[in-house]
Amino acid sequence: ALAALARQKAPKALGAIRMGLGDVDGSVRAAACKAVVARGDRGAEERLLKLLERGDDAAAEAVGKLATPRTVATLAESAGRLPDAIIASALSEVVRREDVADPLRVEVLRVIAKLPGAASTAAIMDYLAQPGGKGRPSKDVAQKLLDERGGR
Repeated sequence: ALAALARQKAPKALGAIRMGLGDVDGSVRAAACKAVVARGDRGAEERLLKLLERGDDAAAEAVGKLATPRTVATLAESAGRLPDAIIASALSEVVRREDVADPLRVEVLRVIAKLPGAASTAAIMDYLAQPGGKGRPSKDVAQKLLDERGGR
């Protein structure tokens, strides 16, 4: 039902999708996260961040796909408060986006590299494995960060 609502342009549909973000059922929240991304609803960022604070993994992808530079800063400041794997997952989505300027991508990669654990290493490796971007400074930075981590 939420996927169908995502295709509708009516404001009423947007309200129903956002309500889904607060549902007690995790599968409904996950579907609402996907619907928010499908609509490009940046107005849902605060609700998505609250889901992250509750440890809701489904929100990480949506936050990363919709994140503004302000949201990226909020995620960076959340280190130690939110699970590192959730932050790495959200930021991994940010660096993969084509609409993100390379200087911001470099900043995000440096934030990811400061997070401990396998999820942050995997996020850097995933970015390096992404096709395209040859000659981008962010690819060089990512490789350096990975090398500094021992290529783990």
